[in-house]
Amino acid sequence: MRFKRGLELYEEQDFPNALIEFRRAYELQPSYKILYNLGQVCFQLTEYACALRNFEKYLKEGGTNVASDRRAEVERDIAKLQTRIGRIEIVTNVPGVDITIDDTYIGKTPLDASVPVGAGRRKITATKEGRVPITRVVEVAGTDSTRVALDLVSNVTTVTTDAPPSKWTHWSTIGVIAAGGLAVVGGTTGVLALKASSDLKDTRYAGTTPDDATTSKQSQVKTLSLVSDIFFGAAIVTLGTTLVLTLTHDPNPEEKKASALQLGISPGKVSVGGRF
Repeated sequence: MRFKRGLELYEEQDFPNALIEFRRAYELQPSYKILYNLGQVCFQLTEYACALRNFEKYLKEGGTNVASDRRAEVERDIAKLQTRIGRIEIVTNVPGVDITIDDTYIGKTPLDASVPVGAGRRKITATKEGRVPITRVVEVAGTDSTRVALDLVSNVTTVTTDAPPSKWTHWSTIGVIAAGGLAVVGGTTGVLALKASSDLKDTRYAGTTPDDATTSKQSQVKTLSLVSDIFFGAAIVTLGTTLVLTLTHDPNPEEKKASALQLGISPGKVSVGGRF
């Protein structure tokens, strides 16, 4: 029924629908004889690769059952078709890519051989799950052999975030070192003040007025205590200033300005200033 309908459509030159009917007839009852009709319809539609494929399959499957005059006719058509067909070699950067040519499924890569196509503009589409599809249009001339390389990129976008620039500068390091040094000096003079105070307690003198040695020791204790307090205070101020300047520092190199750290110490006064 399908085959008969295909013949009627072919006589009416309704080649697209005739092709559909012949293909359905071949699916329902495969016969090498229908391949001849498929080849004829494809020839009329200028689908030369389709015509060549069906004619070659017709002669192969028909074998000796094909009459000599029919074989000669088909062989002449094959020779003519071969001048109107090019071949496309398709390679992809990943395997398992689905390939279609002019919306006709060809197979998955890697393909066993180059694909015969009719001369003209051919649309090649490559798709694979997890990859961005690619469509390429190429012009193929008769007897040409064209190689098409398709690189499919991943459709998973990776977002990388740069770590924020550090606010810590070499001046921050200098400030911390300076604060540590001041604290060490303050600690040392504090220990000396405690020792001098202990020695003073062991000193005994007669009368209400201390002698010169006792007075000297009292003065020494006061001086050492004052110096210790000054250096400890300077250490705290230096460390605090360093932390404040570091935290408020703009690490952007384009906006970075010259920095300076100034530390001033005088009896009874400590001053720290700077810009990071």
